[in-house]
Amino acid sequence: MIYLVTKAKTLFKSSKYECISIEKSKEIINSMGKIRGLDTETMGLNPHTKALLTVQIGTKENQVVIDCTTINILEYKDILEDPNILYILANAKFDTQFFFKHNIILSKVWDVMLAEKVRYLGYPKGSFHADLQTLEYKYLNKYMDKTVRGKIIKVGLIEEVIIYAANDVVDLEDLMNAQIKALEKEDLVKAVQLENRFVIPLAYMEWCGVKLDVEKWKAKMVKDAKRLKIALTKLNDWVVKHYGNDSRFTKVDLQGDLFSGFNTDPQCTINWNSTAQVIPLFKAIGINTSTIDSKTKKLKDSVDAKLLEPQAKDFEILPIYLDYKEAQKVCSTYGQNWLDQINSETGRVYTKFNQLGTNTARISSGSKDKNAKIEYVNFLNLPANQETRSCFIAEKGNSWISIDYSGQESFIMASISNDKALIHELMEGSGDLHSLTAYMSYPDQIPRDTKITEIKEKYHHLRQEAKGIEFAINP
Repeated sequence: MIYLVTKAKTLFKSSKYECISIEKSKEIINSMGKIRGLDTETMGLNPHTKALLTVQIGTKENQVVIDCTTINILEYKDILEDPNILYILANAKFDTQFFFKHNIILSKVWDVMLAEKVRYLGYPKGSFHADLQTLEYKYLNKYMDKTVRGKIIKVGLIEEVIIYAANDVVDLEDLMNAQIKALEKEDLVKAVQLENRFVIPLAYMEWCGVKLDVEKWKAKMVKDAKRLKIALTKLNDWVVKHYGNDSRFTKVDLQGDLFSGFNTDPQCTINWNSTAQVIPLFKAIGINTSTIDSKTKKLKDSVDAKLLEPQAKDFEILPIYLDYKEAQKVCSTYGQNWLDQINSETGRVYTKFNQLGTNTARISSGSKDKNAKIEYVNFLNLPANQETRSCFIAEKGNSWISIDYSGQESFIMASISNDKALIHELMEGSGDLHSLTAYMSYPDQIPRDTKITEIKEKYHHLRQEAKGIEFAINP
């Protein structure tokens, strides 16, 4: 049975559901038991700027749809926050943020979407789908008509939407139970339970965003742009110095113009952002640009940093080029795009977290909202330098707390293996086991007089590769 809680009862006379009071709805909800389906319909995707339309709580037998345009959802705060109740949702991170807006924090959830992602962790992108419609068909052999979803923002709360909202919670318990049977066979129940415990804190992180000191960020942008300009000038000057008479890479402007007159000095013509233009120069110099394409397994030309960094000590231009590419990345990735994403209402910058965004079960950050034409910034790859990090601040009355496990896996590995070299590096050396592993693994590429503290900067690519070696032998 579908029940509707609303103050606009005259607008919702229907034979398909019954309008009831808040008190009556609470009685029905409290009689549902300890496991309940939960879902929301909203007037948009952004919890900071869009409103709740409905909240629906239900089981297979009864579903209560709350009209949030006329009913304050705080009337149900105690029910939603009850630590003894397990709420089943699909994409809980989305719904919980709309509850945060009303100072409601769910206690226990089971996210059917997360459970499915755990089952297929590591599978190629597109090889499985975790949306509610797909899961209902896969586990329960039922087809859900989701065509109403696209109408909700335009039509608001009408009979069709109320029935659609109620149906979204009807089968959630059956779906969860079917997933649990599959997860038990794969010994993944605990893994899903852990992800379900994490989804609410992660949703809160996404909801909060970060406060950015605009003036500090702008000052950083000026320095970044200066660094890029210097690197570009050095590149062009190097080409002119060594290939000033080579028409492939330079030219002399004999025409001039009305304002600047003539400049008969050779000018570099290479677009340093064009791989196709950079590769011929590097080949002419003798730099190896050949690598194996990971997909086709065939040789191809590349100017990827991993390929160039090992050759940097042999070719004067490579450190300049790598510095240019790094400066360019900083300007494009950590520049105006961050200022553009400051929310006008909250003054904060937000991202989207993908809880199982990598094959190793780590979260990823950043995504695209095609409707809003937003490409969310990545919170997880910010430069570690003090200047960048200092731009993120706490608002008045708050404190900024920075917590990180420094080399957690490395310390555990060193302790279990009782490896003397690892323990010494952690306790008395730099503490950087990745660099130590690189030093030990690449004696031909890393000179023996190189200090461990220098490896991260000088042989960054080898240090990255050494992580795989380090964790491959992790006892």
